[in-house]
Amino acid sequence: MDYEPPKLCHCNPPRKVPRWISWSRQNPGRRYYACVHALNGGCRFIEWHDDPLPKFFSDLIGHLRDEVWRLKGARTEDAVEEQTMTESVIVALQEQLKEKSAGADAVKTKYKTILVVFVVFVLGLVLGKFLVH
Repeated sequence: MDYEPPKLCHCNPPRKVPRWISWSRQNPGRRYYACVHALNGGCRFIEWHDDPLPKFFSDLIGHLRDEVWRLKGARTEDAVEEQTMTESVIVALQEQLKEKSAGADAVKTKYKTILVVFVVFVLGLVLGKFLVH
């Protein structure tokens, strides 16, 4: 709301109104003042800052606005597609991790079994030596 002289709305008490830019089809790019509470009804204060644009400029700004919105939408679609691809890569990596973890668990179990057999074998040898003497 950095402009002078201040424009005041009809609210009680009057307040300095913000300056907005219209992006409607009828007045694209045209600046106006509106009550701070305009979206909730407010005092219905509205005053144009700019004179109406010639039809050529109004149409041009409208087309540019539509193109910006279209490009923003395309960028959003690209971001959604990229996020979907990223999520599918994450899922694939998680599956690989599960498979490798299962393989590692199988190897651990195998080595534990071998260790138990080895310990029993060594204990058998030691006990056998004591029993023979």
